[in-house]
Amino acid sequence: MNPKSLLENLHPELILLTASYLPLHHKPATLLSLALTNRKLHDIVSQCLYGSVVLRNDTAQILFQKIQIDNSLGAKIREIYINFGPGAMPSTVEPFIQLVIAGFLPLIHSLWIRKEIGYRMDNLPFFPVGFFKILLIKCPRLRALSVSGFVDYGVGELRASGLYDLALFRGFQGIGLANIAQNMPVGAANTDLEYMVRNIPHLTTSIRDLHIDLRKSDVSFPVSAIFSLIFSRLTSLVIGGISTRLSDDYNSIQSEAMDFWRCHPYLERLELIDTMNKEILFCRNNIDVEFLPNLKHLKCCFSNALPLANILHHLSTLCIIHSTNSHIRELRSSREGSK
Repeated sequence: MNPKSLLENLHPELILLTASYLPLHHKPATLLSLALTNRKLHDIVSQCLYGSVVLRNDTAQILFQKIQIDNSLGAKIREIYINFGPGAMPSTVEPFIQLVIAGFLPLIHSLWIRKEIGYRMDNLPFFPVGFFKILLIKCPRLRALSVSGFVDYGVGELRASGLYDLALFRGFQGIGLANIAQNMPVGAANTDLEYMVRNIPHLTTSIRDLHIDLRKSDVSFPVSAIFSLIFSRLTSLVIGGISTRLSDDYNSIQSEAMDFWRCHPYLERLELIDTMNKEILFCRNNIDVEFLPNLKHLKCCFSNALPLANILHHLSTLCIIHSTNSHIRELRSSREGSK
């Protein structure tokens, strides 16, 4: 039997279910290929062809123009992933802002916006004052937001957009803020990012995926900004740029961190991505094989991986930042010595 006819004979619900499991960056091209196969598959696949869109400079501009012409396309979109690289112009960015304000993206539940670091987006209106309040009003189903790469804003501009007012995102399942900073005068306190960190407690009741990377801000925040909290649903945690201060007591930091790990046994992904981080956030003497029982993916420096030698064999993936061959041998001997 022709394999193509087998696919066509599946119930439409099964085809749509299979399509939902396609890897994100392969989904648009794969669905488009299926839609072009014949009319029957086109009618089925077109229901989710615009469900998840992955856009760069040119493709973003083309899609935004299509939605402005045919507003019904915007209602089909559920997830938007936008990557602005070199060449992004006001004509690329402004249509997205206009679509949001006009309410043409009413059903999106996930929004991911990334600007590649290394070039400036001069004179672009990203993000206007109060934009994120408008976004939540116009996209009431939004439950996941990730913004990264915006390091060239002036003092107060990102805060004025509402991005740092995490109380707005109470009820969200995913929040990502990475590589964001302002052009600060030398020696000046970054009060905007301090305001954002103070608002993290608003996320504790609903957040599942929390990604905060402040390494580009050149500001150090106490680990207690995270470790003093209890997140009732947390399954993925990525931390960068949040570390200890010289005045902090090492033993109390480690104790607070260990209490945090014990209160979050459902963590599946953990990334401690301060490449120069010297703080050991795990106490080896208090770690047994039942520690973080659901952890499957770990990324950290060697000093934090070593105390976890007893549980590393449970992981699906392990990434040690700036690792060397000697580190691997030491992990092996530590694991064997603990048996």
